[in-house]
Amino acid sequence: MSPPKAKSAPKKGVASKSSLKKASIKIDYKANAQLWDHAAIVTVWGEIKDPKQKKVLTNKWSPGMAFECLIARAFELEGAAVEYSYKIPPTGKTIEQIDGFVELDNLKIIIECKDYSDKVDMEPVYKLHCQLSRRPDNAIGCFFSSNSFTETVATLLEYLSPKRIFLWVEADIENAILNKNFRSILSKKIKYLYMHGISDYVASFREAKV
Repeated sequence: MSPPKAKSAPKKGVASKSSLKKASIKIDYKANAQLWDHAAIVTVWGEIKDPKQKKVLTNKWSPGMAFECLIARAFELEGAAVEYSYKIPPTGKTIEQIDGFVELDNLKIIIECKDYSDKVDMEPVYKLHCQLSRRPDNAIGCFFSSNSFTETVATLLEYLSPKRIFLWVEADIENAILNKNFRSILSKKIKYLYMHGISDYVASFREAKV
């Protein structure tokens, strides 16, 4: 009786058929998001906030991508011209990753989104400031956090100049989604900055410390 044949080890550097098939599947996140109506956005927002449902969501979307698409689509449903997540340059080595670009009421808005379980610290906020510094003076930035921001972010915003970053925390986003009013909330944030010289987030942070 001949001995059983040993299983041949997979060749080094050669991927299996199943892994190649999985790698070849490219999800069109923009096309999927553009199917969402307002009710779907409310549902996805609920899934993002719920830790159990979020695990299921991340099986269908890469981490953070559902949140990015939700923000872009919400603006789009309010009549804004929107560019979903893109890289600069489109090919070759990436210099910048932009989560979204919105044109609304003569505003040019760079979108940054972070779907973190913890509060967002100052590094990504300063990164957005640097991205804006490479663009015309009329560009502004909206930073969306599904949670909130640290104390150092409030301090940073007081020192940054020019002041053109607007922070959106969970309560802002919830209000905007449920009431379909991203436009009006942004308008109020801009008005507050013009009137008081500080962002509404910094003002609320100061009040909370009193």
